[in-house]
Amino acid sequence: MGWAYWGGYLIASGYVTLGFGGYLEQLSGLPRGPAAVGLGIVLALLNLRGVRVSSRFQTLLVAFEVTALFVIAGVGSMHARPALLTPFMP
Repeated sequence: MGWAYWGGYLIASGYVTLGFGGYLEQLSGLPRGPAAVGLGIVLALLNLRGVRVSSRFQTLLVAFEVTALFVIAGVGSMHARPALLTPFMP
């Protein structure tokens, strides 16, 4: 069971880095493959620095993500039209 999880995480991390590369390609024009490899290298180096550095980076990243979600929800709620929700469940 443990080997299956390990293999699954290994494959999933490849897809996640390729997804990041795709987003980066759309935003900056950098090719997807090298951006994904670069992300893998940067994260590997970050993990080699130690648990404390990695956890601080992860905390910072999650704080940024949560802030971005609140900003998106706040801006989206300003543009909501409640009249379109009636009847809610006809």
